[in-house]
Amino acid sequence: MVTVPYVKGLSEAFNRTQKAHRICMSMKRHTTLRNLLVHLEDKIVDEEKSELVYRTVCTNCDHVYIREMGDHLGHK
Repeated sequence: MVTVPYVKGLSEAFNRTQKAHRICMSMKRHTTLRNLLVHLEDKIVDEEKSELVYRTVCTNCDHVYIREMGDHLGHK
C-alpha cells in the first residue's frame, strides 16, 4: 500500500499505472496553511441557540422593540 498526495489529473493516471503492477494506492489531501488553521465548527440549530437579541415590530403602530432572550429558542 502506498499513500501519496492527491494532484488533480496526475493522480488518476498514476493510480491506473500502479494498478497494472498490483500496487494499491491511497491518496490524501495536500496539507495547506488553511487546512491547518481553519476548523469550522458544527452549526447550531435555531432551537438550541440561547442569549438571543431579537427585534419585534408592533402590529398596532410602527414602534420597534429590541428584546433579549436568555433561554433557548426552543424552550417553552
